[in-house]
Amino acid sequence: MTPVHCTDLRTWNRFAERAFGDIAVASAEARFEADLAARDWPGVRLVQVDSPAAQVRGGRGGRPGWYLLYNEFGRCALQQDGRRAALDAGELSLLRADRPYEIAFDQPNRMTIAALPLLEGPPALQRRLVLRHGRDESALVGALLRRLAQLDDAAARGLDAQALRAALCDLLLLARPVATPGASEAALPGRQAGQLMHIAALVQRELASPELDGRLIAAELGLSLRAVQLLFERQGTTASAYILAQRLQHAASVLRERPAQRIADLALEAGFGDLSYFCRAFRRRYGCTAREWRRPN
Repeated sequence: MTPVHCTDLRTWNRFAERAFGDIAVASAEARFEADLAARDWPGVRLVQVDSPAAQVRGGRGGRPGWYLLYNEFGRCALQQDGRRAALDAGELSLLRADRPYEIAFDQPNRMTIAALPLLEGPPALQRRLVLRHGRDESALVGALLRRLAQLDDAAARGLDAQALRAALCDLLLLARPVATPGASEAALPGRQAGQLMHIAALVQRELASPELDGRLIAAELGLSLRAVQLLFERQGTTASAYILAQRLQHAASVLRERPAQRIADLALEAGFGDLSYFCRAFRRRYGCTAREWRRPN
């Protein structure tokens, strides 16, 4: 891959938008010099980015899919849907390309990103969102991504895109996420994964209910409130943050799908009893008002 060199932030945002769609990059660096290289196969895009410290926001209107992020050097912090992960050099994580996300790089960095389609039947991948895979856990995925970036054009054209997608997903599923402090040694064991799926279904079913909170989740799962709190802590979030993220995500989707619906009615449907709180929370999450989101430029 031949990198494109950039010497100012405005040009870099244009490069980034062509590579990732709806994305915005901000930086406090006085001089912003960065490089971006990309390679495409049917349904797969590989992008390698070298940049100074920066803050990235995206996912507000992107196509459904996954971003597999391999942090080659430097440090970064990710957040999406109320979940957070911090990556050091040689570590990876997974984001949804079509949900709002933020990435903060606090120093010069290199990241290689594999953009993949939203494959059918992805519950196992869904449970990997915004989890940290350490250096050892990421070794196989990192080796494959580095090799893909090093291929010459003829060799790259000879690869089967479907097999490539499958290989990346399979290697990710083989990599165990690193447990967060206080978590059990085995990250996401079968029982815990089942509980998380149950919680996700419950939250979607009860989204409009003002009674939806950690206590309701605990009662539904037959667990103590503390057990539910620990379950969310292991995913880097809290019950209230997760519920808020799901409500805001529902509202953002409906605003685009049903633009004629009154915002007050939509807020109530999403579980917000206070319209002013909904408006503040929506602007804080998406960087614009609900009305502006409904009519994108």
